[in-house]
Amino acid sequence: MANASDTSIYQVNTPVTLIHPHVIDPAPFKEKGKPKGAPVYSASFVFPANHPDLPDLKSLILSVAKAKWPGRDVIADVKAGKLRMPFTSGEKVITKAEAKVKATGKEYDGKRDEYLKGAIVFKTKSNYPPGLGVVAGGQVVEVTSDNKALHKGAFYFGTDCLCRLNFVAYEGEAIGSGVTCYLDMVVSLNRGKRLSGSKSPAEVFKGVAGLVSTEDPTGGADELSDEIPF
Repeated sequence: MANASDTSIYQVNTPVTLIHPHVIDPAPFKEKGKPKGAPVYSASFVFPANHPDLPDLKSLILSVAKAKWPGRDVIADVKAGKLRMPFTSGEKVITKAEAKVKATGKEYDGKRDEYLKGAIVFKTKSNYPPGLGVVAGGQVVEVTSDNKALHKGAFYFGTDCLCRLNFVAYEGEAIGSGVTCYLDMVVSLNRGKRLSGSKSPAEVFKGVAGLVSTEDPTGGADELSDEIPF
């Protein structure tokens, strides 16, 4: 998948877990609970440690960085905090989540974040609507402006999905230089365990006769560390 360019696209064809999804409607990032900046489309993807695409993804990111900065020791600079990368270890995400909860004076319940242990988490964004699809009846149905309300529930916090990611190396001052990950496409497989802690409509209204619902709401937004576990 790598090429001699400072930008490159990778298509993930083995399912990963979608978290913090804002793929239907854009939303601003939050800093200390307050909106910051213009609304953007965003999502994070959880890759298990044995995911078959991880070696190629890491190789591609290194290739993109080295094409941008020939001769630079990319891995050393990342470890030294001189270059930012778009993925981090699940353990670092857990540590950050625990600190945020304890800062509010509450007890941290690590059970809700156990799915992150041993995983690699990619953080993505886009100023433009990503291409979206939903698997239904054994086929991928394109999500459009006309039917997005119908399929919004398929992009919930925890759904299994496929995705296409665009890696771009950039020079920066305020936030430093590095490689960012733009969200290009997401296909929901319309399955997977809910991870946000909220209940689905089917669970909330399960005692009401005659009601059947399989749609799930989307989760909230959060930010991930930009450290990279090479």
